[in-house]
Amino acid sequence: MSWVSIANILGIGLSTLSRRRSVFALLDNYDAITNSQQDDIIPDINAHTSDVGQRLVQGSLRGRGFRVQRHLRENPSYGPAGTLIRRRRLIRRRVYNVGKQYSFLIIFVVFLIFSGRSGEVLCGRGTGVTVIPNLTFPYKQPPSKCKRTVGDIRKMSAHHVGELTGQTVHLRASTEMVEIQGRQVETQSVMLQDASGTIRVQLWETQVGVVSFGKTYKFIQLSTREFQGELFLTTTRETTVEAVSSLLFHLCLAVI
Repeated sequence: MSWVSIANILGIGLSTLSRRRSVFALLDNYDAITNSQQDDIIPDINAHTSDVGQRLVQGSLRGRGFRVQRHLRENPSYGPAGTLIRRRRLIRRRVYNVGKQYSFLIIFVVFLIFSGRSGEVLCGRGTGVTVIPNLTFPYKQPPSKCKRTVGDIRKMSAHHVGELTGQTVHLRASTEMVEIQGRQVETQSVMLQDASGTIRVQLWETQVGVVSFGKTYKFIQLSTREFQGELFLTTTRETTVEAVSSLLFHLCLAVI
């Protein structure tokens, strides 16, 4: 809330409000209220006025110029498939060091966000991690590490991830700009082929222009999508593209 809005609510002029702030030493630059201070302030207010919630307290403090962190505010949004997503706190990225690659972890106190078949596990302030050195049960390879053929992908539904190696048999020369969430995003369409068939791959932003016609590439972390009855592949933020020699590609086809 601006000072103009506050002056209008009080029914006084902006100069009068500024003068009164100066008299009471209420300057524009207030100290920020930290998370720990907020945790002490809000329960104390709730003890006296139980009908005053956290969001009302935060709004009142911000209206008076305080900088209040919003780490406990519920933030509803919508995922790509239109699924309602609710994040109840600001998720802070935290680095966990494990003994070796592909170590198995037990992660507890997490937030789950799902949109369709795919989802995310978000770690918050109360998240803990325990490394498990030895497992007593078999495990499955992560979907993003599974090598698939075009034939395998054709049998899948939307929102699955995987790895695909193939040769570009068609490359759209021009790119196009698509508006997504209010911003322009560059995209390019290519056709990828292996021994089992051909499928369209939609390249986005950083992956645009990284492939050439007639060459073979390995796409890691591709995701399946379906639009107007067509199943195709699309790159994600985690997608990586690696060039593969034609000899190695044909040897792989012979094995398949």
